[in-house]
Amino acid sequence: MMLVANNAIPLAIPRNTVPVTEPERVRARELSATTVLVAAFGDIDAASAGDLSERIEEHLPGYRQLVLDLSRLEFFGTAGYSVLHRVHSRCARAGIDWVLVPGSEVERLLRVCDPDGILPTAPNIVSAVAALARSHTSRRS
Repeated sequence: MMLVANNAIPLAIPRNTVPVTEPERVRARELSATTVLVAAFGDIDAASAGDLSERIEEHLPGYRQLVLDLSRLEFFGTAGYSVLHRVHSRCARAGIDWVLVPGSEVERLLRVCDPDGILPTAPNIVSAVAALARSHTSRRS
């Protein structure tokens, strides 16, 4: 039998100090010189609604139209409706036309929170852009 002494110093492995970031939840891209598309992904709940609101606000300056694509959300809580209400009010004050592409999670909440259909919606991005073009044309006439 062989005896082995364990006098080794424990190996210290440093923790990763670089924060792990989750995939970007909100993305924006310019559709035209006057129109911006803001899309959100994942879940919008009480913890993430403020971030969504801030990110939308960041992308509004310089544009006269907004397409807000929430069609790929996996969850949309009541805090998200507050964001939509703020967007609607902000756009009205600033003279920005906007259309929401809701998706099933958002539609579920809109049936309860917006039964009269006050928020402008479209079934997809192409329809949203067309609705914005119609509203722009009708205001010029």
